[in-house]
Amino acid sequence: MSNPGIKVIPSGDIANISPDGQGYSSDFQSPKVTIPYRGNFQVNATGYGIVTTPHPIGYSPVAIAFYRMVDDRWKVFDNTTIGIETNRKDFVIRTYDRGIYLPTIWIDAIIEYKVWLLLDPAQEAVV
Repeated sequence: MSNPGIKVIPSGDIANISPDGQGYSSDFQSPKVTIPYRGNFQVNATGYGIVTTPHPIGYSPVAIAFYRMVDDRWKVFDNTTIGIETNRKDFVIRTYDRGIYLPTIWIDAIIEYKVWLLLDPAQEAVV
């Protein structure tokens, strides 16, 4: 019996689905998700906020980031209001617009975030 690995599909027979129909398969060199990072950052009275968090990856990973809305829903970072940048040592979350598009309720407030860094299989082989 072969090892099936991990496959994620929308629905149907997992044994007979083509690779194009799979959302994820460990058979392919797809990016892998790290443990999620969670935290908060302070936005000051002018609408500026920044937080730098170290990571152990050793290269600049792709990041998926969300912030908690006032109504308790999570919204993806749009790099207009709140954005994320990554480098070899850390990731940086900041407000970009200095309060232009930032909701007034977030001025001089604490914003909760969660971040997933994606491991690049090609980079992992080199590092």
